[in-house]
Amino acid sequence: MTGDGVHTVRQLVELVNKDPRRSDGHATSLTKIRFDEIALARLEQQGLNADSVPPRGSRVILRNNANLSTGGTATDVTDDVHPELAACAVAAAQTVGLDICGIDVVCDTMLKPLEDQGGGIVEVNAAPGLRMHLDPSFGKGRAVGEAIVGMMFPDGDNARIPVVAIAGTNGKTTTSRLIAASLKATACALA
Repeated sequence: MTGDGVHTVRQLVELVNKDPRRSDGHATSLTKIRFDEIALARLEQQGLNADSVPPRGSRVILRNNANLSTGGTATDVTDDVHPELAACAVAAAQTVGLDICGIDVVCDTMLKPLEDQGGGIVEVNAAPGLRMHLDPSFGKGRAVGEAIVGMMFPDGDNARIPVVAIAGTNGKTTTSRLIAASLKATACALA
């Protein structure tokens, strides 16, 4: 968040949280900023507290991450991603064997290759969130769900998804492993 030279840190958080796009949890495109022990400790590291009035334009950090789930924002930079940076993300996904994933990158800009700016990939997430792409805080939304389904089930392909449900008190893990092995053997035999 950015200081305005007028409001305390606590007041700035309250102002940001008034945004109608913010709520608790994932019901909206943004999550409310929590003013908790983590935020207070991070403020202390900057020589601030809840009642400090940060100078206009000064950056105030309340978290060590910028996740949407902790009050961060999302900016769509799809059209600005450097081709070499995009290639690194694809290579990371392929390295861990994922067709669909989220790639977390730490860098100064998406306009340059990671190597040119000392950036890097910090996470390949097998269960990525989509809300930051569908309704970013800044920039245009992207139809990522449609793209994912289109990649998984191209037009004309059989789009049936087999579902196996396992219930009971004992033997669920063994049964799950037996079914997985059977399906894998069947898939290999058909290939």
